[in-house]
Amino acid sequence: MYKKIAVSFLLIPTACHSITYFKSIETLEAIKTIIQHKKKGALLRFGDGDLALANGIRSGTHEFRERLQKEMIEAFGMNDPYILKTLPFFNYEFGDPEVEFFYGKQQLTKKKYNNVLRVAQPIWGAEIENLYSPLALAYTSIAMPNVCIDFLKFLRNQNCELFVGNHTIPPGHIQLLFGQECKIVKTQSKSAYNYIDKIHRECLQKISKQSTDYRVIIVCCGNAGRVLIKILWPQLENVFFFTYSYCMSFYNLF
Repeated sequence: MYKKIAVSFLLIPTACHSITYFKSIETLEAIKTIIQHKKKGALLRFGDGDLALANGIRSGTHEFRERLQKEMIEAFGMNDPYILKTLPFFNYEFGDPEVEFFYGKQQLTKKKYNNVLRVAQPIWGAEIENLYSPLALAYTSIAMPNVCIDFLKFLRNQNCELFVGNHTIPPGHIQLLFGQECKIVKTQSKSAYNYIDKIHRECLQKISKQSTDYRVIIVCCGNAGRVLIKILWPQLENVFFFTYSYCMSFYNLF
């Protein structure tokens, strides 16, 4: 198992234990270590929209659906030594000054911060112990571009077999970032979950369930991405699911 780097401890009044938070560089290093050791794993970038959907509340263009709520709760409940999970912690005071770079005065208050934990804990499937940065690539692409470039180059050299994401992303950008051999499954730009069964089928048509080669799957389709990883997790081996949030700045780094 990769070496933990405890960069700060968040003492949560509503919890009886401390939570170890891994900032951007440590999050990228944890991902690299898992991939280098060819462990089955995933980065699940849970945000406020995912929490809303898991609690039966509309998020963006996704209307409430019982099936979506059930599947999102199941995604939150995924636990494995090599599954890295995030929460939308945008509060400078509680251990991550990086978020001030993006959100400024929009950071969460202490009350709202604790509410995130209160809502997330019942569907976490275990005690919340380790949390990873939801801003890792975005932050490093601006504040530490060399770190971001090194990580993206590493990822491109790790057999990125499949990209699942927004149909508006130019294929050239995908191939530049993840290699010429990376296959593509296009998703809707809005409400991708409405097509989750089709997306799932197309993924299995593009890649082999049984493979002796370790591969990386890039998932870039918003809330539906977390559900897709949950569905594919028991069906695929020798794989790392990397949840990716598309940004032009990544493309412009090269």
